[in-house]
Amino acid sequence: MSSDIEKDDTIANLGWPQRLWVVGPCSGRLGALETIHDQLLDCVQPGEKIIYTGGYASASGRYVAVDEILLFRRLLLARDGFQAHDFVWLRGQEEEAFHRLFRLPYTYNPTQELAALLAQGAGRYLNYYGYNLPDVHGVIRSGLASLTRWIAQLRHQMRAISAHENFWLAARRAALVSRHGKEGPVLCVPRGFAPEKSLTEQGDSWWSDGKLLSLIQKPVRNFSRIIRGRDPAALGMDVGPIVLTLDDADGTTPVLAACVHPNGLIEEIISAAPSADEQWVADDSESATTPLPLASQFAARLTGQTVAAPFRFSSHAA
Repeated sequence: MSSDIEKDDTIANLGWPQRLWVVGPCSGRLGALETIHDQLLDCVQPGEKIIYTGGYASASGRYVAVDEILLFRRLLLARDGFQAHDFVWLRGQEEEAFHRLFRLPYTYNPTQELAALLAQGAGRYLNYYGYNLPDVHGVIRSGLASLTRWIAQLRHQMRAISAHENFWLAARRAALVSRHGKEGPVLCVPRGFAPEKSLTEQGDSWWSDGKLLSLIQKPVRNFSRIIRGRDPAALGMDVGPIVLTLDDADGTTPVLAACVHPNGLIEEIISAAPSADEQWVADDSESATTPLPLASQFAARLTGQTVAAPFRFSSHAA
């Protein structure tokens, strides 16, 4: 493996696990993700890796799946044989945009940069952490000192929620398997990938160069299986000869998870979606229930009790 990759901590090196469980975007649908997790609890074994491909927030930012992911991680770490490095979460487009908000004081034109980041979905997480967009624009107009103070306040808000800061610090841009110092054959990305660039030169391609990715018919360098979360065209799941897309079309199709061998073979794909007799709880509905605190969810799941969540999807398909 190239020394560049070994030094690049934005790309997770998964080694050569027994299997990979790659979870697609959930768009804040906590019940659907919980259903996926409950299925994984029955089949994930020590020596396997769990990778999330981004897309954790609903469009309004009312629901974010960070706590559910951390809860599932805690459930598995409570079992013998699981290690912290068995879990990897990537920054999707919205997560990367939110991550870059913290660099606003160092940009040439903060107003223009903010507009670009909001267009890419950063507002979902701003709303979740308690900020509305007019206030943010006002802060930027007030000057650099106000912007710097606001960034510090945003970081404080994030730290106030248990483990959230560590979640963001641990988020990666991509993940790959490797063996005997050789990269591949599986690469997990949030949305895009530029075949003509090296992994360390991808830059924004992880989120922007995805439109033609599904057209790849032959292995790219050492990668014979590329797994991505989002499809820029929002067409949902697609299984190609090289590229596997686990897109939930921004919350309009089922949440997906794929079991993949490190050689690229797809073993199975599971999904979670509303059953026919369930009423979809809209993202902005006042009737949506509030999730239990993380500690309460942890205790309930350990004892097998039902856990309240904004959405409860009982149906799933293999």
